Amino acid sequence: MASARELSHNHRMKFSLWRSCLLVTLFVAPLELGGCASAPVRESVRRYESGDFAGSRAAAKAALARSESDDDAWGMKLRAELALGDAGAVMETYAAYQQRRGSDDGALLRDLAQATLGQGLKSPAARVRMAAIAGVEEAELEDLADAVMALLGDNNPQVAVTAAIAVLSGHPDAAKIAEIALKNDDPAVRRIAVTGVSKKVGMMAIDDIRAAATDLDAGVRRIAVRWLGQLKDANSVDTLRGRLRDKDDGVRGAAATALAKIAMSKPSKLDLAGMAREQLKIEGLATRLGAIELAQAAHADDLLRTLAQDDDVSVALAAVAALSAPDATLALAVFERARKSESYAARAGAINVAPRAIGKEAALPYYRELTNDPNPVVRLTAARQLAHAGGSAGGVKADVELATTIFAAVLEGSADFDNRLSAAVDLAALHDSRGLQALSKFTTERALTADERAAAAAAHRMARVVTPGLVAALADASGQVRVEAASALLALRR
Repeated sequence: MASARELSHNHRMKFSLWRSCLLVTLFVAPLELGGCASAPVRESVRRYESGDFAGSRAAAKAALARSESDDDAWGMKLRAELALGDAGAVMETYAAYQQRRGSDDGALLRDLAQATLGQGLKSPAARVRMAAIAGVEEAELEDLADAVMALLGDNNPQVAVTAAIAVLSGHPDAAKIAEIALKNDDPAVRRIAVTGVSKKVGMMAIDDIRAAATDLDAGVRRIAVRWLGQLKDANSVDTLRGRLRDKDDGVRGAAATALAKIAMSKPSKLDLAGMAREQLKIEGLATRLGAIELAQAAHADDLLRTLAQDDDVSVALAAVAALSAPDATLALAVFERARKSESYAARAGAINVAPRAIGKEAALPYYRELTNDPNPVVRLTAARQLAHAGGSAGGVKADVELATTIFAAVLEGSADFDNRLSAAVDLAALHDSRGLQALSKFTTERALTADERAAAAAAHRMARVVTPGLVAALADASGQVRVEAASALLALRR
C-alpha cells in the first residue's frame, strides 16, 4: 500500500522560532539564542531551561517593561505561563500581545501548537495520543514524524493503527500494521484502519475495502460502503447491491448512495429506478433517502414527484430537491408543509434545501419568517442563510442585521451549549466582538466539560479566527482540550 500524502521520516528535530533571533522548543527543551535577544530575555531563557518558570516569567516581564515591542519577551512570557499551566495569564498576555501587534504572531502560534502536539503524543490517555497523531498528520509536521513512528509499537492497537496510517509510506512496518488492523478483533480498530486505508491508499487497497463492506460490525460496513462509492469502483457493484438488503439502515442508505455515484460517473446498465422502488419498500429514513439518490441518478422524476407527497416531510423535501426538472408549484407545496411541520428538523430542513428547490430569491421570505420560529436551531439556520444572502453581491444589508440580532439573542438566551456555540461561531465569522469574546470564553470556561471546551476550540476553525482563549487552551488541564486547541491553531495558521 502507498500513500499520496503523509508524514515521512525526518531527522531534523529542530523548531525555528523568534524570527531567527531565538530558537526554542517548548517545555524545558534547550533554548538557543540569537545575537539580537536582550539581556532580560536571555535571563528568562536561562531560568526557563533550569525549570524556574516563575523566574522566567518575571524576567520576561522585566524585558517588556523596558520595551513592549520586544516580541521575544512576549514569547518567553507566554512560554513560561504555559509551563506554569496558568491559562488565565496566557489569555491575558496573548490578548495584550495581539492588540499591540494588531495581528496574530503566526510563527509563535505554530511553534507553541507544535510543541503541544509533541506533548500529546506522550499522553497516558490513548484518546489524546490518537488526537495528537491526527493533528500532526493534518499539519504535516515533519519534525514530529519520529515521535509518531515510535507509536507504531503502542500497546493500544487503536493508537498503533492511527500512527501507522499517518506514516503509511514513511516506515517499513506501517503498511503491515494497517493490514493486520483490518482484521483486528476490536471493531473500533477496524474502523480506523478502513477509513485510513481507503483515504490514503484508495484503489490499490480495493480488495480490502470491498471485504470490509461485509464486516460483522455495521460501523465498519458503513465506512467501507461509503468509500466504494467515493472511489467509484464499478467492480464493487455486486457487493453494494448485496448491502441494499443489509440489516443496518445506515449501511443500506450508504450502499444506495454509492451505487448512484458509480452510475453517474460511468456508463451503466443498472436499473437504478427499479432499485429505488425496491428500497422504498424497506423501513428506515437512511434507506429511503438513499432511494431518492438512486432515483435522482436515474432521472426518475415521476418517482420523485410521488415521493414529494410522502408523509415524512424529510423525505418529501429531499425528493423535491432531487428533481432534474424543477417544479415550482410542487416545491412550494412541500415547503408549506415543512414550514408548518411540528418537527423542528423538518422546518430547518426546508431552509437548507430552499435554494436548490425554489431558488435563492424565492427562499428569502421563508428565511425571514422562520427567524421567529420557537426553536433556536431553526432560527439559527434561517439567520445563517440570511447572513449569507445579505452579505453576497446584491444582498440586503437589513438581512445581515436581522441575522446578527438572531445570533446574539441565541447566544445570550439559549440554555443549550451547542446552540450558543453555534451562534458564537456565526457572530465571530461576521467579525462581531460578541462572538469573538464568547468563543474565547467557551474555550477556557472551567464550568464547561472538557468535551465542550474542546468543541469550542475546534469551532474556531469554522469562525476562522484566533482568540486569546484558544491560545490559553494550550494550558488547559485536559490533554484533549490542549491537543484540539493546538490542531485548530495549526489549521488556522495554514
